[in-house]
Order: sequence, then structure tokens, then C-alpha cells
Amino acid sequence: RGGVLYWELDPYPFWDMRCSAEKRNRTVHILKNVSIVGAMTMFQQMAKYETQAAWSKPSFLEGLVTALRPWSFAGTIAPQLVALATIRCFLKIQLPGYGAT
Repeated sequence: RGGVLYWELDPYPFWDMRCSAEKRNRTVHILKNVSIVGAMTMFQQMAKYETQAAWSKPSFLEGLVTALRPWSFAGTIAPQLVALATIRCFLKIQLPGYGAT
């Protein structure tokens, strides 16, 4: 990102209308990465505790489902976000501070 640190971009918080598009874009990416890492960690811990609580070794199908579990949330939310973006474009609704220049 050009060697410019996030907190040195501009003095405004990301929810302020005067905030730059670059700072808002970086904020979205930071929040996305934090949520992905947090969700995957949570699901891995759940799978670990389920495995420890089980009486026997999980079958191949159970192992496969457990391995794919962290991606199930992204698989369900991604189409909804795409639909929201598409509908927003068709209705010509512009988000504040995100206009094309």
C-alpha cells in the first residue's frame, strides 16, 4: 500500500464523510481478515472439542465435514453479498463516500 501506515492516511475516523476512500477500503479489509481468522479459530476449537468428546475415531465423512465447516459460513454469506451489491446497482443506490469519480 505504498508504505503508508493505516493510521497515517488521514485524521478522520472511517465512518466520517471526510475520510478517504483508501482508508475505508483498508478498514473493510482489516475487518474482513479479523472476522475470517476469528471464525476459523472458533470452528477449529469446536471441532477439537467434538473430537475429544467422541467415543470413537470420526469416520471419513465426519472428518470431511469438519474440515469444510470453516468455509460453510463464507459459502452462504458470499452469494448474499453479491446479490446485495447487484440489487444496489440496479436500484442506483449510492453509499455515502463511495461514489465513482
